Amino acid sequence: KHLLRNVAFSKRAPSEVLEQREYWIPWVLMQFECHAYMSILNHPFIHLVAVRNCSDGSQSGMFLQHTVDVAIFHLGWAFRFLRLCDDNQLQLHDPLVGHLVAALGTIPWLLQFVEDVQVSQKAAQDVAWCNMYLSRMSGTWPHISQKVRRFASFQVPVEAERPADSSPANSGFS
Repeated sequence: KHLLRNVAFSKRAPSEVLEQREYWIPWVLMQFECHAYMSILNHPFIHLVAVRNCSDGSQSGMFLQHTVDVAIFHLGWAFRFLRLCDDNQLQLHDPLVGHLVAALGTIPWLLQFVEDVQVSQKAAQDVAWCNMYLSRMSGTWPHISQKVRRFASFQVPVEAERPADSSPANSGFS
């Protein structure tokens, strides 16, 4: 009875969610964390760089594509749950969420460099959203501001290379 399709979280009114936040906060945290962990376990960096350097042979292209697809799928769900919380004005005050968002944000950061324009623009939008989310969280948890600064430093070379008309705001995604 607690599955997503049965609880219809995305269809609930913000007032209803806030009234029952003792149920919704743990429910959302569980959903978010499960998707976040799966995304991190399939992080493209782990499989494209770290594991490849440690293994005797190379991994198949199909395996690598599958792991990247799984990471992107779960990343989308993790971010979707956080955006639904924002839409329902349900504030998550757990610093672990900030740490996970910072870790998850490295996935779209990598995806900004792919040749597919739609994927790279969507990734740039997700990076901007992560930065905004972490900045907002740093007001509650000052140590998260370190993550914001590190995240911003990752973006410096990307922003220097990006043409002015292809910024996330001009990408057509919202």
